[in-house]
Amino acid sequence: MQTFFLMHIALMIVALTFVITAVLIARKRKKNWLKRHKTFALTGVAASLVSFAIIFIGKSGAQFPHFHSPHAIAGAVALALLIITPTTGVLISFKFQTLRPLHRVLGRITSIAVLFTALMGLLRFLQLSKG
Repeated sequence: MQTFFLMHIALMIVALTFVITAVLIARKRKKNWLKRHKTFALTGVAASLVSFAIIFIGKSGAQFPHFHSPHAIAGAVALALLIITPTTGVLISFKFQTLRPLHRVLGRITSIAVLFTALMGLLRFLQLSKG
């Protein structure tokens, strides 16, 4: 089970880094920003999905309960936002320009949710490592 936790932590650090970088790229809007924004955002989402699957499988194998901690619940909410936010971004590229303000707000909310969940995960890790 420890391997699953370590893989989850490593991938979530990658996901957090890529998602936050995607937001910063979008805010600065330098040359070729949109392509870089999409690449970083989707890589962060992919890392989050894989990380979620890893911890879900690890917990199932160890017969640990799912979604019983505040971190796990926040993680599920953050993951839903990580799916909804880029979906609105894709729809914008298909001529749904009216979704741009929603996408921008969701991007900020998603970033905060991911950071909050990471902080909760760190606290959960420290709590569990104390024994």
